[in-house]
Amino acid sequence: MKKSIIVSLFILISPFLFANDIKTYIPFKESPYVNKAKIKASSYLTENKISYDVSNLSPKVNLPWIPDFHDNGKNAYLIINNCEVNEIFISIGYVDTNRPDLYYKNSRPKKIRIYFEKTKKEKEYLLEDTSNAQKIILSENPGAVGTIIITFSEVYEGTKYKDLCINFLAKKEIIEDSKLYDAIKNINEYFKTNKKYLYILSDKDSYYPGKPFYGCPVESEYVFKHEYKHDCIEAFGDGYCIKKDFLQNTLIPLFENEGIHFESIEYLYEITENNIVYSDLGFSINNVKYRITAWMFDKDFFILDLILLEN
Repeated sequence: MKKSIIVSLFILISPFLFANDIKTYIPFKESPYVNKAKIKASSYLTENKISYDVSNLSPKVNLPWIPDFHDNGKNAYLIINNCEVNEIFISIGYVDTNRPDLYYKNSRPKKIRIYFEKTKKEKEYLLEDTSNAQKIILSENPGAVGTIIITFSEVYEGTKYKDLCINFLAKKEIIEDSKLYDAIKNINEYFKTNKKYLYILSDKDSYYPGKPFYGCPVESEYVFKHEYKHDCIEAFGDGYCIKKDFLQNTLIPLFENEGIHFESIEYLYEITENNIVYSDLGFSINNVKYRITAWMFDKDFFILDLILLEN
């Protein structure tokens, strides 16, 4: 048993982001709008009604993947289908900024073996005992390596549990502009002070912005709700887009007042109804692409969500 906690889908923690240059890792499952069966696992542990399943391998989730059977991962494996990159990033252990003791109490992989289905060859990699993301070079040649199977040949044993824990797997590392996240904090404070009941949730947030203060009513001046169409959808099946005049006249000027220069602005997934245009906002900073969309987190409330896009 590791701990009893209540987990929210919207708690997004990145425990490694303490430097001025922010490192972000792009998961194989890119966003909550995409459901690709990219990674498959041998099994996963369910304990105290918490599932430590393969979806936890996203860098945006503050729970690890833990295989079932408390045997230090002897029979565990991960399959990455059609791996399109020649290097991946792995963060090992149970990483919880509120419970750092869980890292050493649980087991971490020390040596991993990767089988390449395309070449029928296998490589072994030695991992350091750290939660920092470690680069694994799959091939010296750029490009896809095909399907790979990861097994665990040796572990750093936990002081209390025999549960093997992997914090995340990712396919790309980028450097982000930390000023963007400082700006978002200030804009959220502006929303709060002016009682606009809006909140921009980013992957740097470590808490759930609870309703009703941060949640904006669905029937509001900011967004449009529509049927499940196109790509402008959210996790629960109801679509939301932001009013374009709100993006142009309020949101973008707020970022500009914070000294954020958008290299490009793109209005995504435009929908027109009653002569009003609704859209999502796409932009780039230092060649890093982002998107702001409306995301319902309750039947009656929504938030604005900052999403890192694939580059």
